Amino acid sequence: MAYTNRADARRTIVRVLAADAGCDAEAFAGDGVTVLEHRDLMGRRRFRLPERPLVMLSMGGGLVISCHRDWLDLMQGHAASMDRLQLLEPASVAWIQATLAEGGSTLLGPHLSHACADGDLREHASIPGVALQVLEGDALEPVRSVGTFPNALPSRNDPARPDMLAVAAESGGTIVACAAASADAERLWQIGVDVLPAYRHRGIGRAVVGRLVAAVLAAGSVPYYTHSISNVASAALASSVGFWPAWVQWYAREVS
Repeated sequence: MAYTNRADARRTIVRVLAADAGCDAEAFAGDGVTVLEHRDLMGRRRFRLPERPLVMLSMGGGLVISCHRDWLDLMQGHAASMDRLQLLEPASVAWIQATLAEGGSTLLGPHLSHACADGDLREHASIPGVALQVLEGDALEPVRSVGTFPNALPSRNDPARPDMLAVAAESGGTIVACAAASADAERLWQIGVDVLPAYRHRGIGRAVVGRLVAAVLAAGSVPYYTHSISNVASAALASSVGFWPAWVQWYAREVS
């Protein structure tokens, strides 16, 4: 079945983010701050975890900081005298980054994630000379092998987060754009998109993402779309399709 409203999608998102952070779903309500030791739980997004994980998540209400035990006392002390908005100010985030750097990690973010539900998806006009095709299974591999759509179809399919569906745009016998959805969690699928430079600013990116969102919703999953908060073009594309801001996140990555 397809999701019909934001409330259904939000319930799925809250369950997954709570598993990501190892917290109760109620931590995202209100405007409080929760700092806790990170736990690797079933149901989380299946990204590879660093040896010492840290993630900060907010859906616009409560802020959750989930971290490795080595950082737990430091993060609890840092958060003790600040509210969630103060914790996300540049000086505070810089302190967290410096703390992680001492242990060989860096802090990435803020990344803004958008979600879309059945009632939010916007109609888009067909583009003359451009044909769209929905792909799945083995049909994804010829597009992947082209190597020019790394955000949509990376060179290797991650078995933990498999690519489930894609929409390719073809013009003049050439694939000029591709959007694909990976199953990051059981019912929360991430969308990535690439458009060849010569074909940008024609609405093709919006067209492939819109068609893919419809296919993901029809498969009974929630599509989400993530970008750096400074990427205005990505934010505009998401809005044009019907996505709405769902959560913001920061996370630790080991420096190699």
